[in-house]
Amino acid sequence: MKKTIFAIMAAAALGLVSCQKPLSPAEEVAGDYSGNMTIMLGQESSIEQTISVTASGENTIDLSINSFKAMGMELGTITLPGCNVAKDGDMVTVTSEQTLSLETVGDCAISLDGSFKNNQAALDLSINPSILPVGVAVHFEGTRAE
Repeated sequence: MKKTIFAIMAAAALGLVSCQKPLSPAEEVAGDYSGNMTIMLGQESSIEQTISVTASGENTIDLSINSFKAMGMELGTITLPGCNVAKDGDMVTVTSEQTLSLETVGDCAISLDGSFKNNQAALDLSINPSILPVGVAVHFEGTRAE
């Protein structure tokens, strides 16, 4: 009798483990990433930066650059909602094209291309504020906090 009960419990536990849903691409990359951000606007500068990635759907994320500063201008936290993510082997890619209105510089056309792999993020942003004749190129490489 004890063997039968044990066998039933083992089968139930195995069934629960095998039924766990795999993480979506968005869930797989969600977290806070800290690293180096290089900003190019006439001249190049590098700063330590943290970005936050939140799953907003199975294949979409919201990406926030916390307390963003570029060439002495404090732009605050910039959030790109609804960025598209896709699984590509052991990597997750992210893309987005959108226009955001930022309090200090007005409308900005922003494009994002990047990838996440092994708790590492590599992101390229092109930010084109309507008040500037040139765009701002941003590159970020960081590691997800465990």
